[in-house]
Amino acid sequence: MQVIRPICLMAAATVLVSSCFSSGKLKEENLVNDHAPMVFGNSVSAAETPETKASALLAQGFKVNTWKHFGDAAQQTVMDGYEVTYTPSASSKWEYVGVRSQIQRYWDLGAFPYEFRAVSPYSEDVTITAGGLTIDKPFCAQVLLNGVYNKGGADSEPFVVAQVGRVDLGAGATDRYEDRDLIKNQEINSASKANGTRSVHMPFHHLLCKVGFRVFIDDPQPSSPDYQVTLLGAEVSVVKDGFLTKGTYAATAVQGLGRGTFTDPSPVSGEYCLFKQEHAYAENLRDYLNRDGAFDLTPGELQQIPQEGVKIRVKIRMQTHGGGVVDGQYDYDVLLNLDKTNPSGDLFTWESDTRYIYYLHIPNLQAHKIFLDTCEVLPWDIVETDDIPVDVE
Repeated sequence: MQVIRPICLMAAATVLVSSCFSSGKLKEENLVNDHAPMVFGNSVSAAETPETKASALLAQGFKVNTWKHFGDAAQQTVMDGYEVTYTPSASSKWEYVGVRSQIQRYWDLGAFPYEFRAVSPYSEDVTITAGGLTIDKPFCAQVLLNGVYNKGGADSEPFVVAQVGRVDLGAGATDRYEDRDLIKNQEINSASKANGTRSVHMPFHHLLCKVGFRVFIDDPQPSSPDYQVTLLGAEVSVVKDGFLTKGTYAATAVQGLGRGTFTDPSPVSGEYCLFKQEHAYAENLRDYLNRDGAFDLTPGELQQIPQEGVKIRVKIRMQTHGGGVVDGQYDYDVLLNLDKTNPSGDLFTWESDTRYIYYLHIPNLQAHKIFLDTCEVLPWDIVETDDIPVDVE
C-alpha cells in the first residue's frame, strides 16, 4: 500500500452558467451547460478511481467554503459551509450532494481565481468566511502524568484545516494553471498543469504542534557489565508567563488559516508541567549512550498550543548500582540551554503543524548537568493510521 500525504481530490471541468444574489452567493440552482461537477475524493471518470488517504478526523468529513473570482469585484460564493461526508463503501467516497439539501456544483473555467477553505470535521462551531476563520471549540495542550494523558489526541486537537488557491496564469504561460497550498505557501498538484480541468488537491494541516523529549548519557565508569544506571523519574515543565494551555482559534485572511491566534481566558503563569513519570522505569540508561539511540521519554510526543518565548525545565533522577560499587542517587534540575556556553538558557518557539524533539544529553554522572544536544524540527504529518485504503493513480 502506498502512503501519501493527506489530500482531498476534486475533479474539475467545464463552464458554469449561473445567476446570483446581490450578496455574491450563487443561488441553490443547477444552471449548467454541461455535466462536469466538482467532486471530492474521487474522479468523475469511471476509469479513474483515486481515493483520499485520511486520518480518523478526515473520516468524519469536513466543512468547506469555495469562491470563484476570489478577491475580484465579481467574487461569488460557490459552496457556503457545505458538509462533505466520507462513506468508504460508496462509489463516490466524498459526498456533499443531498447532504443538508446541498446541490451539485460545477466548474466555471472563466472564473479564476478560485479559493477553497475547509475544516475537518464538520461542525457548527466552525465559521469560514472570505475574511478568515473562527473555531469556537477549544484546543487543549496535552500533558502526560505517570502514564495518563489529560486529553486524548482528538480531544486535544479537535480540528485540522486546509486552504488552497487555483489561478489561471494566462494562455501565454508555459504552465498555465497553478494550485497552491496557501498554508504552506507551496505549489501542489503540478501534473498536467496545462489542463484546466485537472484535479485539485486539498492538504489538511494541524493547528497545534508536537513536543517530545529523549535522553541519553555518556557511558560511566566502572565498565563492569553489572554496573547499571537506572532511571527513577523524569519531569519536564515550561517556564513562561502567559503560557497557553487551551484556547479557541481565529485567523484572518491576511494571517492565513494556519497562522491564527489562540485565545485563552486563563493562561498559566510560572511553571506548567508537561510530563512527569516516577518509579516506573526499568531501563538501564547504559543502553542509551548516544543521540541515535536516545531513550524516548514521551513516545508519540505531546500536542501543544503554538507559542513563542518558552523556556523548558528538566528534572531527572537516576540511581547507580551493581558492579561492586556503592549505590548512588543523582538528581538533575536544569533549565535547557540551546548553546552549551550560554548560562542563561534560550527561549524556544513552537509553530503549528511542526514536531519538536529535544535530545537531552547527560555528559557524566558527577557534573549534575543536562545539555540540549539538539532540537530536531520535523513536519507533523496528519496521516497516522492505515484504516482507510489508498488507491491512487
